[in-house]
Amino acid sequence: MKKVCFSDFMIGCAVTVLSFLTMSCGNKGDVFPDVLDQKYISENIQSYQLKNVEGKAEENCALNVYIDFSDGLWQAYKNNPDNGVMIQAIAQNLTGGAVRWYGVGSNKIYELDFPNTELYNKVVNPQSYSKEIMAPIQETVNKIVEANEDALFVTDFEEYTQDKKEQFLGFAKDKFTEWLTKGNSIDFYVTDYTEKCKDMRTVEKHLYFIIFSTPGHPLKDKIDFALKGRNCKYETFNLSKNFFSLSNEYPAANKGGNYYNERGEDIVFLLNEEYLKNNVKDNFEFYPCQSTWADIYSNSKSLMEQGVPKPFTHVFRNLFVNLKNDDIFTINGLGVKVYDVTDDYTFFVQAKEARKHAPKLTKDASGNVIIDESETNPIALTCYDDKGNLKAEWNYSPKKMLELPEVFALDQQLFNNTKAANPEKTEIGIKYHPNFTGSLSNPGALIRVDVVVDNCEPNFEKLSKLFSWDSSTRKDEKNSSLEESIRNTLEKINPQGETIYSYYIVTGDKK
Repeated sequence: MKKVCFSDFMIGCAVTVLSFLTMSCGNKGDVFPDVLDQKYISENIQSYQLKNVEGKAEENCALNVYIDFSDGLWQAYKNNPDNGVMIQAIAQNLTGGAVRWYGVGSNKIYELDFPNTELYNKVVNPQSYSKEIMAPIQETVNKIVEANEDALFVTDFEEYTQDKKEQFLGFAKDKFTEWLTKGNSIDFYVTDYTEKCKDMRTVEKHLYFIIFSTPGHPLKDKIDFALKGRNCKYETFNLSKNFFSLSNEYPAANKGGNYYNERGEDIVFLLNEEYLKNNVKDNFEFYPCQSTWADIYSNSKSLMEQGVPKPFTHVFRNLFVNLKNDDIFTINGLGVKVYDVTDDYTFFVQAKEARKHAPKLTKDASGNVIIDESETNPIALTCYDDKGNLKAEWNYSPKKMLELPEVFALDQQLFNNTKAANPEKTEIGIKYHPNFTGSLSNPGALIRVDVVVDNCEPNFEKLSKLFSWDSSTRKDEKNSSLEESIRNTLEKINPQGETIYSYYIVTGDKK
């Protein structure tokens, strides 16, 4: 039996006490699990990626419909029967208590006092319309944006000021921008009709079915279903920061865009496929590599040599972006930025974890709320004050990320060639930067590789045709207020410089 001397015993006790003090009172995150463990990253990387993305609308959220009943608009239905078919189809499909119906006219917004089943009869009846030309268009847009709920607004978008003068300025641009920067979208379904003005002129106008959609877009889905197969003539225009879609062609669901040899083997990254994340719908992937950076680089370089059955060409390939929908923007080029996100990710995950460990509370003799003396959870004791409130330093705020230049680069030639051949399947390929040597200052870091929009131009080609119309009050003049609103919105939401996709990489290097 081994003897333990008194000095060894005392040293052991001291280490134990010090360890407890570190766990319960430290401020360095020692009480948390290893957040850079590949399994732990895999469990948390999605919430880290989506931390700045607003939640999707629930299926049963409120849906709002606003119908413009201002003077003269009945002609939109009389002179283009498709408009009546569309409004009837929509009304029949939007049923249930989640749908709220409003009229817009007489300079006010009001709840409709008839069921949606009667909407068609009302909109085609001239007697349903206000004798006032003033429909509060801007006020309705404001109401929709502030509520941040899915909404349909059927209107000619003619706004009049309080002195009953037609508005020609782009009055909606700020609210459009506010709506879109939340991650929402706006779809315009545009029809044509003629209107006879009070001075007996016949003018060319548009009726707009404007769908304000949150990320889940439940209302747009319902409207599209209602209009499907009706053969109504209308043009569409999508206003969104997410005007493109991404897809991949990887070997399997548990595979990535990394290199596989001719036998389908991952001999460079040596991925731990159990923890791989391939979430193209959320615009990110996570690659937990068992190889070190040194091995990844040297092995890939050896696979570039002549005679290799399947040469190594890219770090990542087979990710595709659909650039066919260029209604609003034309992307001419992408780029790559690389960051060490270790500190920011670590703090985010620890702050998130801290909120799961609220301490047990009690009251002292004076009735004040305090942490119960039986509380032993080290995270609770570290991250909460003696009254049980989360300490300010454990509220997440972004930490500065270290940019790593000259590590990876986008294969611009691959991008250009595939876009020219088929813009719906433009390929994104990531290569080593020519100056990369395989060495990182912190090889055990969590690395994020961002694909960013490098060159993007607004597309104004369709705006005048769809979003200007003959003025009702000024002869031989166009009202371009909506066109200018959209033009200015495009300038503000241009995604140039923004990230469209991210690859996260952690290797087998020691942390």
